[in-house]
Amino acid sequence: MAIDDLLADIDSMVREFGEKLGLVDANLARGPQLPGQNVAEWISAMTSSPGIIVHGGLARSTPCTRVHLPDGDLVYSQGIIGPLDREQEALYCALGCEEVTPTPDQVAYYKAMVESSRTAAAQTQHIGDPKERVEAFFASFGRELEGRGTEADLP
Repeated sequence: MAIDDLLADIDSMVREFGEKLGLVDANLARGPQLPGQNVAEWISAMTSSPGIIVHGGLARSTPCTRVHLPDGDLVYSQGIIGPLDREQEALYCALGCEEVTPTPDQVAYYKAMVESSRTAAAQTQHIGDPKERVEAFFASFGRELEGRGTEADLP
């Protein structure tokens, strides 16, 4: 599988996850793809990485959504891909936050994704070529999810 296909799959998976939680408008224009060399780090460091701003005006003109998870809250805004960091939250959530408590199945899915991505990142960090590392990461990530009885889709 080509690196561009992998990155498109990642973008699609992140978007689908957000749509299923009601955090991303399915009709929002596609934003930039995630950089290939940072995929593992982006997935495993979701709570501290800044979101990718696609449409700042939309982000400022709509309320945010705060998802309560066991290891910390994630805040999302339309117009931004991924969770916001504290600085972005201050800038883009002036209209407030809708509070969301995920179901136990959604929390279990989130934990499996984070744990699997951390394990896969550790198993593939030694690979120097970014394309090979991304391919190996997702192969490992899939095995880890499967081993936890989780599919790469929300229950």
